[in-house]
Amino acid sequence: MRKLLISLFAVVVLASAAFAQQVFNNPGGNALRTNATVGLAGTLTGAVNFTGVTSGTAIITAQAVAGAPTLALGTTSGTLAGSASSPLTINSTTGVITCSTCGITSNPLSQFAATTSAQLAGVISDETGTGVLVFATAPTFTTSITDPLVIGGTAAGSTLSLRSTSGVGTTDQILFQVGNNGATLGGLINTDGRWNVGTTNSAPDSLLVVNANTGLTVAPNAGTYFHVVGADAANPRMLLDGFGGVPVMNIRRANGTRASKTAIANADTLFAFGVAGWDTAAYGDSTSINFLASETFTASAHGGYIEFYTTPTGTTATAAAGRFQASGGLSIGATADPGTGGLYVNGATITLNGLATDATHTDRTVCQDSTSKSLFFGSGAVGICLGTSGAQFKTAFAPMVAGLDEVVKLNLQNYRYRDGYGDNGARVQYGLTAQDVEAVIPDLARHNLQGETINYDWGALVFVSLRAIQQLKADNDNLVQRIDMLERRAAAGGR
Repeated sequence: MRKLLISLFAVVVLASAAFAQQVFNNPGGNALRTNATVGLAGTLTGAVNFTGVTSGTAIITAQAVAGAPTLALGTTSGTLAGSASSPLTINSTTGVITCSTCGITSNPLSQFAATTSAQLAGVISDETGTGVLVFATAPTFTTSITDPLVIGGTAAGSTLSLRSTSGVGTTDQILFQVGNNGATLGGLINTDGRWNVGTTNSAPDSLLVVNANTGLTVAPNAGTYFHVVGADAANPRMLLDGFGGVPVMNIRRANGTRASKTAIANADTLFAFGVAGWDTAAYGDSTSINFLASETFTASAHGGYIEFYTTPTGTTATAAAGRFQASGGLSIGATADPGTGGLYVNGATITLNGLATDATHTDRTVCQDSTSKSLFFGSGAVGICLGTSGAQFKTAFAPMVAGLDEVVKLNLQNYRYRDGYGDNGARVQYGLTAQDVEAVIPDLARHNLQGETINYDWGALVFVSLRAIQQLKADNDNLVQRIDMLERRAAAGGR
């Protein structure tokens, strides 16, 4: 019996040694347990446990032979597991190990070696899908993106789209922030597509608002596209700089529509430049300059004129005050065209201040046509107007009363003009004062609107002097006749 036990023990030892060197070919589902290195060929099925005593490594090595070793789980389910004390190692002496469905569901990517962004992008297959990690369609970011440059693409027709909301926007806007961490507002675009440039967050009232004020804008006139708002106590300016060229501002108008334009008609306003002022309740129109067509436009006719509008003091309605005519003439207070280079003044007075003296000039008078009211220079003697001396222009004839008796009563004097009048006292003058003439011949005196005597009709005084000469001539003739009679009596002996 003792010999039998020893023999059996020897067989077991020999069998164990043999097993350590055995290669199993397709065990066919038998359980295999081993603590040693085992060479296997074929496919193992069923439960195969590689168990270390306390720790160890289960190693499956791909040999440099034809074909590829396969470690497969069952078609239903299975687990190929390792642990920190018993890791699972797959070695490949040639080529690489491939795995079509590998993954760890409960551990993060930190289980793998460090991965670059380019490597990560290369292995993500659904970057254009609908998950959270999306790069090509609509990425969702929960924090700010810090990047100095955003590019819409590389093609000539690339587009960069900036959208305020993916929903139905009604009060949405896009803000442009600058300064210290975006503390200063540079401008905004509101939900209507209107722009506001400036540091004040206010809804734009026009397509483009440039607001230098800290408050909200005042509503502009209807149809305003461009609104500039100045800062308080500042002078808003618009500037065009030209360097080697002429700054130009062009205004164009056509009737009809953009797609179907029609010609400008006579009296159409091509452009209007108007100003308004605040009247404690609203802005009121005051003055304007209007550019109008003087005819219906054709390829060979583009006539136009400029009209000036003012508001009379104490009223609120603007009225035409003057016009540069299409002919080049200027009309003031009326629309009548005086013709090329002409001046039409529809007023009772014309005041000219600051005229130079005529001391070194040859003068002539200015005459007005009594019908057309046009002005002409005098062509009569010494430049005097031809006037209306014909009998056909006069009525109520009567012999002149004033004559020699009045002339001898006139106070003829020498004098100088005061500063601001005449020649400013430069020369000694000869003549009369209007008051002296009025005292003798009141009909010749002229007065201002206040009734003050300021001048006299010196031309009429010439004719009074002529009558005085006639009277002297008559007296002289009488004296001559009387002397002649006395001389003849003396010659006849005193009879």
